[in-house]
Amino acid sequence: EQSQAAWREQMQARTVTYHYAGREVVAEDVPPVMDMPASHNLEMEVFSRGLRLGTLLLQRAAESSPWTAEERLTVQSLVKQLGPALETARLFEDAQRRAANEKVMGDITAEMFTSLDMNAILEKAVAEIGEALDLHDLTIQLTGA
Repeated sequence: EQSQAAWREQMQARTVTYHYAGREVVAEDVPPVMDMPASHNLEMEVFSRGLRLGTLLLQRAAESSPWTAEERLTVQSLVKQLGPALETARLFEDAQRRAANEKVMGDITAEMFTSLDMNAILEKAVAEIGEALDLHDLTIQLTGA
């Protein structure tokens, strides 16, 4: 379930269309043309470890011949390998993000411990947290226990 939630978040953050033109791949912000003949569209579910990651839409140019049965089988075989590769990339990105967050927390903590004065520590804390989170306005207050 945690992986499913992570994929939902990932897919909301990025839906990119890639266009192959000859030997070049270009990322585009425009969705594929939906009024293509059905024989030129190929939709395949992408899975990893039984978890549905999304749907891959492959689209041939209108002037191309329709997808053949052999081409469909080849794409299906490749899509089976795509799911685990995408899951690995997502997990790697998550690990990098967590490592960066932990580094920021370590840096903030180390900076706060450079002083033995409580006011100086609180001033450094508010400055470091504000800078780390790119906040323009942040207030901290230490209240009694």
